[in-house]
Amino acid sequence: MDHGGKWPLVTIVTPSYNQGQYLEETIRSVLLQGYPNIEYIVNDGGSTDNSVDIIRKYEKWLCHWVSESDNGQSHAINNGFKKGTGDIFAWLNSDDIYKENALKNVVKTFIQNSDVRVAIGQCIWVDQYRSPIRIKKSICLDPVHFLRGGGGPGQPGVFFHQNVLRDVGLLDECLHYVMDWDYWIRIGLHYEATAIRGISALLAEARIWEGIKSVNGGLTSIKEREQVLDKIYRTKKSRDLLHSEKRKAYSDLHWRRARWYLQHGKYVHGSVEYFKATILNPNIFVGYRRLRKIFSA
Repeated sequence: MDHGGKWPLVTIVTPSYNQGQYLEETIRSVLLQGYPNIEYIVNDGGSTDNSVDIIRKYEKWLCHWVSESDNGQSHAINNGFKKGTGDIFAWLNSDDIYKENALKNVVKTFIQNSDVRVAIGQCIWVDQYRSPIRIKKSICLDPVHFLRGGGGPGQPGVFFHQNVLRDVGLLDECLHYVMDWDYWIRIGLHYEATAIRGISALLAEARIWEGIKSVNGGLTSIKEREQVLDKIYRTKKSRDLLHSEKRKAYSDLHWRRARWYLQHGKYVHGSVEYFKATILNPNIFVGYRRLRKIFSA
């Protein structure tokens, strides 16, 4: 660094499974950062495509890699975190990429703000051909925002201090679709807002295509959200802090189910869920904006 000190070690974990068409681009986006102190770990879940050949091509620049059956994405990420020794941690899925100088921008934020535990940069959603869809701006990790149905940050643009793993723990391996949503809430419950810093720089691209889980999660994803809510309201500290948001949180859950049912032609189930959402939070019924959303996209 400018003062002669060593750049902090950044641990990046990439969980991978049968996404060989994008994996090489992901790996290169990490290795070509020009950042001098990276610990890069790739955990492949036993891919049957060309993923292992791609990993082997770059293995001399990896600190660790494995290709074996695992219990899903959260398990693969956690295994990487357990092996990691970095000062700063992040995970980058095997169809996403880092933008140029992303790691330097993140590290400078942590260095200049010693009290920061999470740094969140902007992330751009792109399609399978990397054509831009929209920007996901950096946001605070406010649990109330998430429980009211607010969107989260672009996951590849989130980096956290090693203390977060100690204070908050690892990802919940029971969750396969909303593990990041759960983690952002847990971080927001543990730390004051001042410990979470937004970065104006564009750090990453998140690829939105038909193969990703967030597109295909459906009712299973919504069920996992319910599990997260149930967990929150079983824990006394969380229950006390978020008591006033409980009805709105479960209303949003019913709204998501209603939207899914109605979009798939299940009008009776959709109407029942919409009624439940309205009972819990009558404001959800105000205007036609939400009704129009049912058939959007």
